[in-house]
Amino acid sequence: MFHCLRHNPGKYGLKLDEYGFVDLQDFLDAMNRMHHFQPKLRSLQMLLLEFFVLVFVVLTYGGTVVLQNVNQALQ
Repeated sequence: MFHCLRHNPGKYGLKLDEYGFVDLQDFLDAMNRMHHFQPKLRSLQMLLLEFFVLVFVVLTYGGTVVLQNVNQALQ
């Protein structure tokens, strides 16, 4: 994913905008073409949302205690 977006988006047929962003569906299509990567868009959006919420919580309230609580909640 990082190679595609950061190092060689042209190889994947992607064009980043002026801020370095690319449409999520275009990215998924490119990954599918190159690597047969086929997650459902909704599943990926939820995963990204959960990840960003987790990062926000960790950065706001502090690392290991929050991560332990999240890990326990996920089990």
